[in-house]
Amino acid sequence: MTRALSILASTAVRLALATVAILGILVLLVGVVLALFSGPSPEEEMASIGEVAIAYGASEGPEACDFLSASLLDQLGGESGCTSSFEGAPAAEFDVLEVTVEEETATAGVENLEPNGTEFDLEFVKEGDEWKISLFPGLEQIAPPTDGAPTDELLAPPGEGGLAPPGPEAPPPAGETTP
Repeated sequence: MTRALSILASTAVRLALATVAILGILVLLVGVVLALFSGPSPEEEMASIGEVAIAYGASEGPEACDFLSASLLDQLGGESGCTSSFEGAPAAEFDVLEVTVEEETATAGVENLEPNGTEFDLEFVKEGDEWKISLFPGLEQIAPPTDGAPTDELLAPPGEGGLAPPGPEAPPPAGETTP
């Protein structure tokens, strides 16, 4: 009888140890699954947005298009419109001053260190796992208006605050024709 009790007690101990081991493995698996699907921390999101802002500033010309959201690219006329809009744009050095994140959108306060230390905001939207710029200062000067009609700012030569090339290549203002 003592032998039977000894075997029974040893079996109960083994079952208890096996149960604890299985529960430990389950807890570990749940932790791994949560870590995989919980996404980046707010600090990681802010750092990622700051990296995109700095890389956007450092890009030269059409390289800037790589950092823009799909809707912003559409607003600029697709890849070709974006490429022509940023043609000749110099690189800049940005310092990220502040980042705020609200779910799938964000704003980064940025300072352009060269040439004059201008501060402005870049707006972002999350597309998949990447943050993309959805709005930047001066967009209204290079993006066509929603009705497709050119604006005076677009038609004025650069020396006069616009983006059109100087000289006879510049299109006439809306409603006017050339002789």
